[in-house]
Amino acid sequence: MLPGTKDMERELMEVRELLAALAVRRRDQTASDAQVTVVEPHHDAFGATAGVLMSRAVSSVEVLLAGLPQVNGTVIAALRQALPPYTAHPEPRILCTPQSWRCAVPLSSECALLSALSDDGDTVRPEVRMARLLPLTAVIADGEVALLRTGKPGPGAAAVVRAPSVVASLRALFDTVWQGATGVEEYLRLRRRNWPEVAGKVLVRLRDGVSDDTAARELAMSVRTYRRHVADIMALLGATSRFQAGVRAAEAGLLPRDG
Repeated sequence: MLPGTKDMERELMEVRELLAALAVRRRDQTASDAQVTVVEPHHDAFGATAGVLMSRAVSSVEVLLAGLPQVNGTVIAALRQALPPYTAHPEPRILCTPQSWRCAVPLSSECALLSALSDDGDTVRPEVRMARLLPLTAVIADGEVALLRTGKPGPGAAAVVRAPSVVASLRALFDTVWQGATGVEEYLRLRRRNWPEVAGKVLVRLRDGVSDDTAARELAMSVRTYRRHVADIMALLGATSRFQAGVRAAEAGLLPRDG
């Protein structure tokens, strides 16, 4: 995993638990002093709320797309509608998984997300990066308000949060993952390569930290040949370590499905 990813996962879980707790507390609060507003979790309603927050943002927009496909899709559609009229709108930063990248809009091209968001030269172009993420869809506007939708039903499944500590924590986690995430252009470059079957098998062993001797024996090749494959893969991935190569391959969806 990327440095800090385990901490990110733990803290995101804490954010989700906090949302559920806040939803219960909301019953005892007045509308004026509540720091969380439970909203309709249905994807259409969630997308409409996301659109309002993004269109009103002045300084920053961060989007996390790792939840339900329909929810992610409505957020993308809302972003398209929110941006074009605002030439001075802040450029959004989008974090997503390879799966949410391919499923966010119902188009076959892997460039679908960028094409859908940037189909004319005057539209603000978002920066998109890939990472492994917990199932959560979120929009953070101006670092002051966050719209969250977990992948689980029940109290607090979707909410607008204005609690400064929660929003600050979520944005800090976003920034941490952002620094180590794979740019979408790099992801597409790697996905378009015709990776040989042996490369996938080597990548699995890099990810798992298998020794050269063991990996070479499992793949029925010499240690020298195995190391040559490793060097080639690291160069293609732009990795400075074997572990980093395994992580980048996982984030780009290059590992065989059967591991």
